[in-house]
Amino acid sequence: MNTAAQADTASPSPAPRKSRRWLRWLAVAFALLLACWAFLGLAAPKLLQQAASDWARKHGRQLAIAEVRIVPWSMELTLNGVALREGDGRPLFQARRLYLNADLHALLFGRWQASEFTLDSPQLWLDRDSSGRWNWEKFASDISGPARLDAGSTPEKLPRLTVNAINLRDGQIRLSDHETGQAERFRLMPINLSLSNLSTLAENGRYALHAELEGGGRFDWRGSMQLQPLQSSGEAHIGGLPLATAWDYVKPYFHADKPEGALTVDARYQLDLSGKTPELTVSSLSASLQKLKLKGPDGAELTLPELKVEGGALDLSHSLLTVQRVELNGGRLSAGRDAAGRVNWLRALPESTPAPAAPAKPSPWMVKLESIRLTDWRAAWSDQAFAQPLKLETAIPRLQTRLTLDPERGLRLEQAGLSLADLTLSAAGGQPWLSLQGAELAPSLLDMKRHSVKPGDIALSGLKLSLQRERDGKLQLQKLLAQRPRAPAAQSAK
Repeated sequence: MNTAAQADTASPSPAPRKSRRWLRWLAVAFALLLACWAFLGLAAPKLLQQAASDWARKHGRQLAIAEVRIVPWSMELTLNGVALREGDGRPLFQARRLYLNADLHALLFGRWQASEFTLDSPQLWLDRDSSGRWNWEKFASDISGPARLDAGSTPEKLPRLTVNAINLRDGQIRLSDHETGQAERFRLMPINLSLSNLSTLAENGRYALHAELEGGGRFDWRGSMQLQPLQSSGEAHIGGLPLATAWDYVKPYFHADKPEGALTVDARYQLDLSGKTPELTVSSLSASLQKLKLKGPDGAELTLPELKVEGGALDLSHSLLTVQRVELNGGRLSAGRDAAGRVNWLRALPESTPAPAAPAKPSPWMVKLESIRLTDWRAAWSDQAFAQPLKLETAIPRLQTRLTLDPERGLRLEQAGLSLADLTLSAAGGQPWLSLQGAELAPSLLDMKRHSVKPGDIALSGLKLSLQRERDGKLQLQKLLAQRPRAPAAQSAK
């Protein structure tokens, strides 16, 4: 027997140390990852709560977070019961819940990215003190320190940010202005907003923000921004914004069904909040409203295929607004008055309690609308206040005027001209008893401050009046224009 050969064949091969080493390193890395996740999930929430409180206290504020939840493997952060207050306890901001689902891998490419950011029941307080300074202005100044940019230097860069979905649910904004002696003079609620595909990216040395709005429409911004002090300039565009999406904010002040129609606005602006009073200038303002349909109480209706505003400019510090041209084309308007004498469109306005008469102060604003023009309109008026309800229908081929408003001369309508066609007046659904083929009003002047009217020449064509004489010798006109008896006023208690 060859024992040497058997020994050679039976001897085991050396252990694979390299593979064991890699397994050991893999186990260590996995253990470190688990430890990191455990730290983020267990210890980090308490540390984050304490760090947020310390940071706010350092800047003279109070910041409380009732609960912090971190899911490390999916990079989800939830903050419940967030409350930011002034040092004396006055509220600045609070939210029931803040949720962020971040994408960690995007940080490797130098940008912030999140698939979702949600705020539930946020409340924002805007407060101006007696010296004219806003609470958030002071907050931004305190946390930013002195301005780091000298005049003429390059504005600070916006972060590279991408958020796939932003949701704001049941929000509120409260405005108080103690400079004018009014507390909580304005409150906006509820605010529900959803944005998708929000991003900031560099374009030719400037920065841009693009967002798709809930319910349709798009917001685009290009420009520059400096945070301390807050200064910004650029161009803004809102395209195809449905009016129905913003109607919840208008409805408390105008009770009507949600309208149809889409709004588009373009403008250039400059904003400067470095001084005591904000400075805002807007130029190259243009807007268009397409396919408006609005229904008011008791059959009131407005249809407007197209509204255009061109050549607008605004200077807030000088209280100046100018618009070169306003066009309203192809409108259809129906209005009326009920048996009690109430105009249906006015019933859409909220009831107001009469306040003690105060001395009227002239508005500091100067407004100039160089050209207001209505073309190809039709209007209908029904009046139930007459014993035999009247109905007036007419075409308005043209209406134009120039509007000016200033503190010295008040409101004036200049170069006001009107053209009517196919006017008819009928009673109780019968045949028209008055018709007018056409009417022209030459340029006129209406001065509201002086309560004066300087009409131009009036030209009528194709006037037809069909009246009958009653058996008692009276013309039918007296019967047609007889008013419906009104209910007697309630007698005051003795």
